[in-house]
Amino acid sequence: MAIEEIEIEGFVGQNPKYSSNSNYPDLLSFSVGVSQSTKNKQTNEWESKTNWYNVVSWDKEKSAYLFQKLFKGDKVVVKGRPSTRCWKDNEGNPKAAISINLTKIALMKRESENEENSYLAPAKTTAVISPKQVEEFYDDPIPF
Repeated sequence: MAIEEIEIEGFVGQNPKYSSNSNYPDLLSFSVGVSQSTKNKQTNEWESKTNWYNVVSWDKEKSAYLFQKLFKGDKVVVKGRPSTRCWKDNEGNPKAAISINLTKIALMKRESENEENSYLAPAKTTAVISPKQVEEFYDDPIPF
């Protein structure tokens, strides 16, 4: 049995969008930006690149809860199954996007409202999920 799951840590790029209709009942979607810094060998300066991931939740309770608690700029750790979507834009150029079908999420909370870039890990008790859920999030067995 193959397990295909990815985990990312980054910042929410937009407030979540919640839709509930006959085609997509209880769909929550938001983006997460993951930045990587590398040193340019020619200029000897640090350069940052951000990869964006679309995250979707189909779970009614989880979607409703996250819609109330998750905001642009929040730091999160997301686990889920990847899904690739391919299409052609208006000019006929091929496009692709990776979405993550959410299975688990940890919301990191700021130490104080004044410190925008200072975060506490969920294990330090300021997470909006329970300590048991945090324990389960980080206690997954290695699949190999």
